[in-house]
Amino acid sequence: MRAPKHLLTAGIVLCFPLVSLAGSETGLSMSDTSRTNLEQEFSRLTAGLNRQDKNTPSKKWKTLANLLDRCGDATRQAEIDRITTQPIAVPATKFDDLLTQVLLDRSLRTGDSALLTRLLTLRCPNYVGGYPVEFWLARSEGTHAVLLLATAFSDARTNASPRVLVGALTRAFPGLRREFHVDRDFVAACERWARANPANCALNFGYPYLPSGPVIRPEGDPVFQVGLFVPQDREATRLRGPGVQGTADTNAAEGAAKSVGEPERRR
Repeated sequence: MRAPKHLLTAGIVLCFPLVSLAGSETGLSMSDTSRTNLEQEFSRLTAGLNRQDKNTPSKKWKTLANLLDRCGDATRQAEIDRITTQPIAVPATKFDDLLTQVLLDRSLRTGDSALLTRLLTLRCPNYVGGYPVEFWLARSEGTHAVLLLATAFSDARTNASPRVLVGALTRAFPGLRREFHVDRDFVAACERWARANPANCALNFGYPYLPSGPVIRPEGDPVFQVGLFVPQDREATRLRGPGVQGTADTNAAEGAAKSVGEPERRR
């Protein structure tokens, strides 16, 4: 079952706090970005940032998000076309990596499913705003995130993006990965799992790949830290199909998440 639309368009709160950079503070205007290469403008606006400042990553994110919001449609589309059509045999530049992440977040905020699918298929990043891409997607999409990643894998035409997509699903479903060693078989098994468990599981806030580690580490419950999803509550016996083992008190996990600053998910 897909998440409600208000969750889809809300995107995800990034793991670093966003610091407000209003257009008047950056000197940014619509005409600026229509005349200037986006990367050059971004470099100019962030040149004075202190690399040692913990807020610098969030300032860079906000600056680029503002640029994309304020530039013309033609400029924005040109950047999308550039990063999704150029060969990616070599690693992306730092700017292109950040641009991809910001565009993915924008696609969720605006409900642009075509752009979301295109970016995941052609230039899927390992992380978005500091979160593993699979966790970032699941925050707003629930188990539908698995279907998005599986579809992107099936449609991918490069050697780089499929590896990232399989890596994301491997982190999410270590049990299934142990069972299915061929990538396509594994991705198909993940897709079957997602279709069989659309609503009877919850996001695992003990996910070991979060930037600061699991939000909560319950004593005597090591399986809580394995896999992207857990059963809804301890009364659930087992999710249909392999891939998720054990149970966890998800309500307690969400409470712990809120206590360390994780935003409460909208219901």
